[in-house]
Amino acid sequence: MDQQVAANLCARGAGAFGINRKASTGTPCGGGPSFVPVQSERRRPGDNNRNVKSECMHDEKIIRRMAEERIERLLALAYKRSVEGKGTGDGLAKRYIKLAQEISSHYKVSMKKPQKNSFCKRCNAVLIPGRTCTVRIESSNGYIAYICGCGSARKAFYRETA
Repeated sequence: MDQQVAANLCARGAGAFGINRKASTGTPCGGGPSFVPVQSERRRPGDNNRNVKSECMHDEKIIRRMAEERIERLLALAYKRSVEGKGTGDGLAKRYIKLAQEISSHYKVSMKKPQKNSFCKRCNAVLIPGRTCTVRIESSNGYIAYICGCGSARKAFYRETA
């Protein structure tokens, strides 16, 4: 490596570039022309270091909780936009639901059943009876059908009590 380049790396701090200096002569900082890449510090499957594992588990719990809170917030905003019913409210509500689904998929956090049943699977519209969907009671088959404007139906089964 050129002396000028080596001096620049030493001045900036070679660690910022993912490079570790070997001790040799030739440059002001003793870095010399030979550089070695820094080895990764991440945890490998064979590691039995419990401190690292517990920190990872703690971080996963925090990330999971944050993802669940974000999903709840997005679904609440989608419902609010659909109820307002302004010009772009419906499109924005669908976008919020799509984001909530992507967060759920990416972080492997499943949505709760009431959350899943609150929107259409096909068009991601919020299901609000009388506004965005119609409700039909099929008493002979024992279910309630929520029929979205796009034509898809979501069925909620029930049991008749005597």
